[in-house]
Amino acid sequence: MYGYIRPLKPELRIREFELYNAAYCGLCHALGREYGLLARFAVSYDCTLPVLMSSPAEATLCKKRCPARFGRKKSCLCGGRGLDMTAAAAVILARHKLLDTVSDGGFFKRLSARVILGISGRKFRRAASRWPEFAENAEKHLSELSRIESSGDVSPDVLDRAADCFARVAAGFAQMAPDEPAGRIWHEVFYHIGRAVYILDAADDWGTDVRNGNFNPAVIRYGLELAPGDDPKNALIPGDARKKISETIENSLSLAAAAFELLPSGEFSGIVGNIIYLGIPNMAGAVLNRTMHANKTRGKKNGSL
Repeated sequence: MYGYIRPLKPELRIREFELYNAAYCGLCHALGREYGLLARFAVSYDCTLPVLMSSPAEATLCKKRCPARFGRKKSCLCGGRGLDMTAAAAVILARHKLLDTVSDGGFFKRLSARVILGISGRKFRRAASRWPEFAENAEKHLSELSRIESSGDVSPDVLDRAADCFARVAAGFAQMAPDEPAGRIWHEVFYHIGRAVYILDAADDWGTDVRNGNFNPAVIRYGLELAPGDDPKNALIPGDARKKISETIENSLSLAAAAFELLPSGEFSGIVGNIIYLGIPNMAGAVLNRTMHANKTRGKKNGSL
């Protein structure tokens, strides 16, 4: 996925911040345990959300060594079906990302993707066997998304149809819900978050896609063009189109929030609420106003997380 589904960390309580990091690290260790060291690169902020949603109140924390921190021990969320299923989903989605790179990437990216696909085929099959329903759902809707992206479709509704495909992939996480009523609610939460993320990613990449002639449904929908001298990575979307994209994302997140409010409160509810109400909107604002990369640079200089 894309890295937009994250909390607004300054608004987290200390305990919530620790639990969020533990969920992220627990997913990383689950990937390494089940699928090997290479699979750890599939860990993402995005897949931490289903870990939090699926973790029961009795989830335990343990200390495990972090290879990215020179073997120092860190708190990790341990055990639970949700961790293992999310790890499988992360590997399944990583495979589709690699297949997409083989189709659309540059020479060296395509070569690297082919090598990884070749040496990791057994791991990908294991992940699909662990969660076949998610694998089938992802295959169906990502194949349709690929068809839309390669068809040269320039119809006005292409953005909605493409976003719907990705949203249905994200909604596959609802299969982890504890029961059918909760599953319907989870479906709405993940579907609308997935839709918002796809549109946000299209808005993030619009300048580069225009320069390279790549498919971008937001460019098609709003007729976006680069002005002479614009930096493709930092060019602002024209005001009216930017406003409409922002409203579309806000509408999807409001629907996700309305569904989230129907769920019972738990230990991780505050973190999930932060992600929906604050974290993703903050990322959307940073992308649409072109401040995200500047914030990352400033954060590194200040030593912030």
